[in-house]
Amino acid sequence: DELCADTDPYFDDVDNLHWGFPFVQKIYEVDVISGCTDGSYCPEGKVSRGEWSAYLYRAWLINR
Repeated sequence: DELCADTDPYFDDVDNLHWGFPFVQKIYEVDVISGCTDGSYCPEGKVSRGEWSAYLYRAWLINR
């Protein structure tokens, strides 16, 4: 399985030169994250405990 099949960024603030680009693309593709409400990913934004728990749960569901 390719880490990142699509090279067109899903988010305005994570371009394909960003070190985390393939990871952000993949977790979006598998519905672990959806980004911020304005179409950005907000890589420098704070993540609450609840949000982090939701990410982990969705990632866990992929491998069940």
